[in-house]
Amino acid sequence: MKYIIQCIVLVVMISCEKTKVSERKPNYIDTLHYDYNILTDKIDSTNYVIIDSVTSSIEKDSSITAIFNLEFYKKHTLYGKDTLEMKYYNKYYIWASYTLDSIHTNFITISKSGEGCGMPYEEIVYDISKESPKKVYRFIVVFNGEYFEEYKKYKFLSKTEISTYVHSFIPSEKDEYGVHEFRDSIHYLYENNAWKPKYITPKGKIYRKFYSKITY
Repeated sequence: MKYIIQCIVLVVMISCEKTKVSERKPNYIDTLHYDYNILTDKIDSTNYVIIDSVTSSIEKDSSITAIFNLEFYKKHTLYGKDTLEMKYYNKYYIWASYTLDSIHTNFITISKSGEGCGMPYEEIVYDISKESPKKVYRFIVVFNGEYFEEYKKYKFLSKTEISTYVHSFIPSEKDEYGVHEFRDSIHYLYENNAWKPKYITPKGKIYRKFYSKITY
């Protein structure tokens, strides 16, 4: 009798363990481990995001629009889900994930990038400190050769407010100098269980410009 009870307990434990981790499906794309400790040079393999492909369609311009499911795990336990639609997708894109920086480890970035210069690098930032993952913002960074063309900078003002702006660089054809432009100053505020953008400057309008060397 004792042996039977032990077997039942073992089966239940194994069953519970199986429910924690998503099984790899035919449409499985990748598993992204975002919890990297720079001091120990180790990755916590119990925290990750699993990406599955849902559907894809060909547009009139022959580009591909794809939809993906994202499953977020903490300590091997499903923590939340999200759905992403990506335009101009191709199967050679590289997926990655990491914490936003070494201080704000509750914010992670899911990114995809193409191989080669001028290919878009897209990043989606999530807040994983809440009861479920909350999307903060999504942005496409474009690089051309050794310099950036456009990317988004951020600054944490508080636990519920993030300041961002877009920095663009237009290179000179003669030397390493070029025009720096700044637009879309946005504060993201956490209100009513969601991160919401508040435009500080008019959308798309350049509010600062100067000519100097390339910066990285």
